Amino acid sequence: MHKLGWAYEHGVGTNRNNAEALRWYRKAAEGGDAASQEGLGQAYLHGDGLAIDQRQAVQWLEKAALQGRGSAQFALAEFYGGELRFVTTKYIEAYAWAHLFAKNQPKEAKLARHESFLKSIDNQLVDKLMLADAQKRLAELEKSLAANTPPKKHDESRK
Repeated sequence: MHKLGWAYEHGVGTNRNNAEALRWYRKAAEGGDAASQEGLGQAYLHGDGLAIDQRQAVQWLEKAALQGRGSAQFALAEFYGGELRFVTTKYIEAYAWAHLFAKNQPKEAKLARHESFLKSIDNQLVDKLMLADAQKRLAELEKSLAANTPPKKHDESRK
């Protein structure tokens, strides 16, 4: 279903049709496809073919992020850390999602903008209590991620 949505979005093998693309992305997202969940979240966040709805955006991005989609994790970090300056609870969320991204993505997937954003968020957590709350939230997200992500296959040759 995701591939069909992508084909409609990009006009591959058919005419471009954003409404039809979103319909197929939604079906795939509701079926648990993380890429479609992220795409739907981004569409709600930016108003791409849908009315902007931050609540729906966060809902879909979180579903994708907790399946290990690093780009969704980072999108949430940017959402919480971006325009909402000086709102403590939002910085705690931004910290948690940014650090979840940093811990779970391969080094080659991280760009300079990711590192810069992470440092910026870290600098905003001005006291130990805020940092403790942010680290607690990160631990909660790590538990949720572990519960939603199939375990990695153990390499028997390393024993």
